[in-house]
Amino acid sequence: MSGFRKVLMLICVFFFIQNTFGQQYQFKQYNIEEGLSHPFVYTITEDKNGFIWVGTGEGLCRFDGFNFEVSEMDDSLANGFVTSSLLDKNGICWFGHNSGQITYYNGTEFKLINDAGFAKSTVTSITTDEDGNVYFSTQNNGILKVDKNFKVDAFQEVFEGKFINSIQVANNNFLIGSGEGLSLYNFTDNIFKQAYSVAELEYISVVSIDKGIDENTYWIGTEDSGFYLLKLKGDNQDSYEIINIGERYDLAYDNIQSVLEDQDGVLWVSTFGKGLYEFIPDEAKEDEYKSIIHFSTANGLPNNFIKSVYKDWEGNNWIATYGSGLAFSIDDAFTINYQDIEALNKNILSVAETEQHIWLGGDKV
Repeated sequence: MSGFRKVLMLICVFFFIQNTFGQQYQFKQYNIEEGLSHPFVYTITEDKNGFIWVGTGEGLCRFDGFNFEVSEMDDSLANGFVTSSLLDKNGICWFGHNSGQITYYNGTEFKLINDAGFAKSTVTSITTDEDGNVYFSTQNNGILKVDKNFKVDAFQEVFEGKFINSIQVANNNFLIGSGEGLSLYNFTDNIFKQAYSVAELEYISVVSIDKGIDENTYWIGTEDSGFYLLKLKGDNQDSYEIINIGERYDLAYDNIQSVLEDQDGVLWVSTFGKGLYEFIPDEAKEDEYKSIIHFSTANGLPNNFIKSVYKDWEGNNWIATYGSGLAFSIDDAFTINYQDIEALNKNILSVAETEQHIWLGGDKV
């Protein structure tokens, strides 16, 4: 263990010495004081140049790694703040607004999609297919499609009366989450047709649909019934398996805003009121998790009301909060774990390192 790392470890330990038990985690917070335009963050995305775009309650901000810059788009093009965003495979950043308008950024300038007469309610989510078409779910005005030539098609009649929260491309089909549950729609010849509804989620408000890392797997977040793993089966996805993961891990009745599964199979579960959960997969058991880390205001998270987690190209986690701006997670190497710190009597005499742990020695330990 290098001398520098020993010193760093001691600094971290003494910094947290006031907390007698448990774990403490470090998060860099970006709020109004740091230049963010508003403390409520609704969406985060990274553009092809590595800039982080943050949709807040009072406008869109761009972060260059040092400073936040409020986008000029808000006054010149669209009405209403940004509620959803997506970077497509062509490097275009798409933004949906609470006014129902759609804008995009091509790397040099913003442009407004001419969707007048179509969307009149909040854009709730965005997804894209392999052909480069982009789809926008709206709260109560159906689905909008923008093709690669920026032509707009609206699909309203088939979704009449539905309060749509989320849309996700599923091969040639679409999963759509609403206040009534989760349904799979076929999309052929530019026509949406409902194939079936997921019976286990009937009359449960589905808040989010996030792709898993395995093919045909999707994570379903609900308003008050935890979260589920959906596995679509068959060549036409005409059957499915659904697993209530939240129930297994004491989150059966919680408001789950989103579920991110990273490339290592780790789940980042954002909740409305209980903070953020990190699920570490059990490699020996399918769809099971060997440990769970709960981040909350009790151990360093600035807010317990979390909208989502966005992982940038470098693997950093950006956490969108309702009321405390952005939280940026510092590398796990700086996490301090001390279960019995009292035994050290606040007197650390030695530090040793193994492959997985750093050990602290005191007078009697």
